[in-house]
Amino acid sequence: MKLETIAIHGGYDVEPTTKSVAVPIYQTVAYEFDSADHGAALFNLETPGFRYSRISNPTVAVLERRVAELEGGLEAMCVSCGQAALNYAAVNVASMGSNIVSVPQLYARPTRCLRTSCRARGLPFGSPNPTRQTTSRN
Repeated sequence: MKLETIAIHGGYDVEPTTKSVAVPIYQTVAYEFDSADHGAALFNLETPGFRYSRISNPTVAVLERRVAELEGGLEAMCVSCGQAALNYAAVNVASMGSNIVSVPQLYARPTRCLRTSCRARGLPFGSPNPTRQTTSRN
């Protein structure tokens, strides 16, 4: 498939009831569970499905599959804001004992967000002082 086709139709199978080729927007917050055990299995990530829209929903699931397909990846994750994306990116590439270093030109809000979330996880965060001379180590 061409990238243009993937961008429009990727990650979505036509809905059998309406035969709609466009992704529906699900304006709901909660989903019905078949039973208490089914609900528990969903929240424990033991079974696939939707449990609460802030965690995932069918509309975002299509977007994630579409982005993954466009980028040649296995999966993608979409979040609702840039600060959440920064948090996930930093925390997922770092491990305990790592030091997150950012450019000093980063805006104040993302810097504050990263500093707070990284320090809460034991990851020092900072930016280099451009006026201080450093020597390289071999």
